[in-house]
Amino acid sequence: MMKAIVAAATISLCVTGCESAPDERQPDRGASVGADATASASPKPPSLDPPDTENDASTLTNALSPEAAKGEQGARAVLAVWTQALENRNFARAWEQFHNPPAARDAYVAWWQRYRTLDVTVEDARVEGAAGSLYYAAPTTITGTTTSGEPFRLEGQVILRRVNDVPGATAAQLRWHIDSAVLKEA
Repeated sequence: MMKAIVAAATISLCVTGCESAPDERQPDRGASVGADATASASPKPPSLDPPDTENDASTLTNALSPEAAKGEQGARAVLAVWTQALENRNFARAWEQFHNPPAARDAYVAWWQRYRTLDVTVEDARVEGAAGSLYYAAPTTITGTTTSGEPFRLEGQVILRRVNDVPGATAAQLRWHIDSAVLKEA
């Protein structure tokens, strides 16, 4: 299991893929993280940590054999970076583990800044395939306190995806990335 620290109020979170139709592996989406989701955010804590280049997903994945990087170990490497980034309040680094437009990063970062402490637990999952893609849906729990000192608990799944070696796929599509983080108050 992986650990991280975050403070939060009870919320629903859908980081990416909210506009796409859910399939049988993906739960219903929560509220989208964007300008509307950050309107009621608490004051910002101190500045974000600098990127941790020694532990980014590409470094961890490159240390694996090509076959291992395509499987559960590759997915877990991305989750390890995301978890560590949240624990360290490096929300920009956490955002980099998603396959999203850079323009949405600021809303994602602002959304997480409402939390003072985060404790992230990610359970192991299995790689499953569907429609030319591989998915890794990891049960996730995040607890901690908000910037106002209130305790919180979020539960749900972090779903990673990569294209399953489909001809014509780009290098970015062939890498594991977080497709969505559906976390709801518990």
